[in-house]
Amino acid sequence: NEGGPGYENSTSNNTNSGNTQSQVSAAAKAAADAITKPEITSEAGILYDVTNGRVLFEKNADEKLAPASTTKLMTALLVLEKSKLDDKVTFSKTAVTNLESGAVKIGLVEGDQVSVKDCLYGLLLKSANEVANGLAEHVSGSISAFADLMNAKAKELGCTDSHFVNTNGKHDDNHYTSTHDLALIGQKFFSDDVLCRMSDTVSYKIPASATLSQDLIPNSKNKLLPGKTYA
Repeated sequence: NEGGPGYENSTSNNTNSGNTQSQVSAAAKAAADAITKPEITSEAGILYDVTNGRVLFEKNADEKLAPASTTKLMTALLVLEKSKLDDKVTFSKTAVTNLESGAVKIGLVEGDQVSVKDCLYGLLLKSANEVANGLAEHVSGSISAFADLMNAKAKELGCTDSHFVNTNGKHDDNHYTSTHDLALIGQKFFSDDVLCRMSDTVSYKIPASATLSQDLIPNSKNKLLPGKTYA
């Protein structure tokens, strides 16, 4: 027998194995195709696998939409890159007053001085809008100059449907992003241990000091954290 004992059986087994794998692959593809695409009520959305860089689900993922307070992910990311946690931020009149009516605030007033670390807790837990302004002025001297950094960073991350003109998500027709771009920004944000730790905090105290007139206690608005609505 050519090839020695068992030669024909080995060939047959390999052929059968190949056929089985083809059948399994075809069956898996058919099963995947048969899965009903999820329906969401929002205008746009994305489910992004950051480990493998894959989009698992999307709806209008490239549509330009107002990001609102998710803008602060980019703000926090840049502040941490461009400053030290123990730096002191002095809040100007512009920082504490250049806000939309009803904007979320933590209660800072002109002249207050707070560390970058404490500011980031106020930004990420309370979503405090005057904090975003003050951090931008600390890093760049003005909100518009900081917005230039935001746009440069967005381009660096591969964002193609984003443009920022402020630090906190205040409505402006020229301030927008897409869910795909937001996934890229979020991927970078959550790769940082410091930002993750801050974001996972339920409550934090910024103590009164010689440069801060009162205790400030930002509580997280994240409903997925322990003790919150969807925990």
